[in-house]
Amino acid sequence: MTSVRTQVQVRQTDMIRPTTQITGSGKDGNHSNDVIDKFVLYLKSNNLKMNLFLSFLFLVACAHLSLIIHTHSIYSVNSDPNDFVSEGNIDYYHIEDAELAWQGAVQLDLMNWDEMGKLHLVVAHCDNDLEWLNTFSRGRMKGRKRTIESVTVYSKCGIEPTGLPKYANVTKLDNVGRCDHSYSYFMNQVVANDSGKYGDNDVVFFVKDNPYQARKGHWRRFNDMIAQATLNGFSCALRPDYYLNMRDMRPSVFHFWDLTKTFNYKKMYERRGGLQLQDNGKWALNGDGKNTKTDEDETFTSNFENLEAWTDFIGFEAQKPFHPVCYGGVFATTISRIRNRAPLWTKIEKSLSRADNLEEGHFAERSWATLLMKPLSTDGIKLIDEKLDDAACKNYHHVHKSQYFSDRCGTLLYDRTLTDEWKK
Repeated sequence: MTSVRTQVQVRQTDMIRPTTQITGSGKDGNHSNDVIDKFVLYLKSNNLKMNLFLSFLFLVACAHLSLIIHTHSIYSVNSDPNDFVSEGNIDYYHIEDAELAWQGAVQLDLMNWDEMGKLHLVVAHCDNDLEWLNTFSRGRMKGRKRTIESVTVYSKCGIEPTGLPKYANVTKLDNVGRCDHSYSYFMNQVVANDSGKYGDNDVVFFVKDNPYQARKGHWRRFNDMIAQATLNGFSCALRPDYYLNMRDMRPSVFHFWDLTKTFNYKKMYERRGGLQLQDNGKWALNGDGKNTKTDEDETFTSNFENLEAWTDFIGFEAQKPFHPVCYGGVFATTISRIRNRAPLWTKIEKSLSRADNLEEGHFAERSWATLLMKPLSTDGIKLIDEKLDDAACKNYHHVHKSQYFSDRCGTLLYDRTLTDEWKK
């Protein structure tokens, strides 16, 4: 097992990046010192004893100016969460509890429920009844306990949604891009057409119409997701340790970017002869879940080499060395986090409009948390680094788990079965 900690420590030196210092013509590049030296020589040559007091004041002023220039030229301050140059005034991911931070969760006692904004549901619908959403939201969608302000449904398979409240807004869209396209469509519309309906603190749940993972107990609780989205900007419904056989390895929501960035489905696609393993349902290539070659298979692979190529094309960078990933396509975030990424949504929506089942959708799935979650501070990065044992990928040494990590490349692991001696 090879640890990534050594690589991580090297990359941490990039968290604060030096900027170009102000230089002049002097030997040491200090322009203010050159000015002082020339002025002193001028005084000596002209024997201006009567101006000693004024000269003293001038020297004090120059020294003060030199200190200001030096202080402000060493480090730049940038409040953009996508550029991790300085701590600045950025609102960072909560790390008060190391174990919860590792999982993408947060202490609930940090949540001020009185300051919570309104709640909204965005549903990517194909063919499932949506009555289960009221149970998932703990009765918040209907009746006297209703606290959900709006339900927006994007229906793509030509089937009328059922099980919805009367106030739900249903929009029919072309069957492209699956749930990820529906989410980016909403985000793009919020930015372009918001007329005061949404407040910055409002929490939006993005949900697929299939609740099978929720029924198996793999999702977080609705109220926990509200708190996590409010405090950290983002909450993934699917817990990182949902897979029973992985719980001893304690997978994290955070991934090692140098591995995750290499993700694509091209080799797997080619190995199956152009056939895709499909889930049952209208969005599968056929209803029985068998491999069947159709024209849709020809459109799956993209022109992007991997995840990194797609993020470069869209125009954003993942935090390094660790970035969060949310699998499963169900998450919550706040309106303010959506607005912070306003320039990107049109391009993402367009990228996900190429076909129904497409590789770019898997790139988007691995990017939602990176785009919307608050960034780790330098202390947060150190905390994650100190906790991890390894970052798994398709060549992971556990044979029966290598397939699991083939499309979860870069997952950080804290293996509770390892002895302290082996961890060294």
